[in-house]
Amino acid sequence: MNRDRFGLYDGGLIVPAECAKYIYSVSHWGYYTGYFGYSTGNPILGAIVALCACSSQLYWQRPTYGCGRNFDVACVQLSLWAHFLSAMYTVDVTHDTPGVYYYPIVGIGSVAFMASWVLSWMGAVWLATYAHLIVHVCANASCIVLYLN
Repeated sequence: MNRDRFGLYDGGLIVPAECAKYIYSVSHWGYYTGYFGYSTGNPILGAIVALCACSSQLYWQRPTYGCGRNFDVACVQLSLWAHFLSAMYTVDVTHDTPGVYYYPIVGIGSVAFMASWVLSWMGAVWLATYAHLIVHVCANASCIVLYLN
């Protein structure tokens, strides 16, 4: 996988098209997570997750620098903070409830995100892709755990 002088792959992509396909596929899970949030009495959080799934799919279909990337990052930040604030007021970490697992899952996802950046910088594109897939899986899992609380 060759990069041009700007560090981009064929067609100006941030990651190779083969890697982007995997993350694009996992992005579909956000719709199910959003529906689960809606069906468990969390319609606003569920809608935010569905918006994230939509922005993620739009971005990972053709991952380039620009407005699509900025919109996806903004949606992810909105979702992260909305869920984090909701967890601060609803998760009881003193009892054995599903919410106890929310913070560890978010932590694993955060570490995987940082690892994906480092691995990408080191040129280990496929390992970075797998790490970023873990980010998406952890995001959906943490939302489901929060909705079950």
